[in-house]
Amino acid sequence: MRLEDLDFDALINQFWGSEANLEAFLNSETPRLCSRICGPGALVPKAKLTYPPLKGEVKEGEPLETAFATRYRRAAEGNPATIQIPALIAGNRAKLPEFIALGLIHHREALGLGDPLFDYPEPAQSLLQDLPPGLSGEVFKELYSPRFVAKAIEVARDFEISLLEFLFPRISLSIYR
Repeated sequence: MRLEDLDFDALINQFWGSEANLEAFLNSETPRLCSRICGPGALVPKAKLTYPPLKGEVKEGEPLETAFATRYRRAAEGNPATIQIPALIAGNRAKLPEFIALGLIHHREALGLGDPLFDYPEPAQSLLQDLPPGLSGEVFKELYSPRFVAKAIEVARDFEISLLEFLFPRISLSIYR
């Protein structure tokens, strides 16, 4: 299936009834998770559905089961911080809170919250031996600080999933068929 063959509005309507229902969920779930991850009183970023999917999510010729991720954008020039949620993953109700939570850990880092850490916690050390293909330990360490990983371990535990599954989630587009 080609990207241009997907009807994103139909996907959202199929799983949420309307984009307004999805937005209502995002507007309630994001503050709830933000309080849990960043602490009570932390500034809540705007969770925003993105159309079309962000560049790089589905590439021509790649299998449709692939890793997806929200994108976090820091506040800048009068624009609030945002967690961009691609339409391709918004229909997965079960995993959507996990995607929001991952964006919120980036937000927590941007706000400078949490104690500074200089070494990666033990679960991350074993994860470095089992990274997804194409991701080196060096790149992993550039993307994720020890403080980020420590919070990710805690949040993954709350969701009862592995750190690997939390940081590199996999969903199948077959949920839309």
